[in-house]
Amino acid sequence: MNHYHWYGGVTEYTQEHNHGFESFTGPAVPCGGSHVHRYQGVTTTDKEHCHYYQGVTGLAIPTPKGDHIHAYATITSYVPMHDHPMKTYTGPVIPVPAPNFCDERMM
Repeated sequence: MNHYHWYGGVTEYTQEHNHGFESFTGPAVPCGGSHVHRYQGVTTTDKEHCHYYQGVTGLAIPTPKGDHIHAYATITSYVPMHDHPMKTYTGPVIPVPAPNFCDERMM
């Protein structure tokens, strides 16, 4: 089953400010008997600037409800004279529904 995850949070506090971020991962990429997800985005604008970021999540971490999440950590782009570490966990699985090629409207 292909799927993706929501993720979001706040960067670490650096130079008297931080930035928010949120988006959705890319689809699952098989990796070592599990899978990972790519992610990328742009932080909120604070103190008249924003930062870009990208990375790859860790492997799937099972949850008590039978779902899974992923840890992720990266460092934002370096602008002006600083960057921000960011790390947390994704939200639960958001399934990608399989296309219905037998849609009755097409018959």
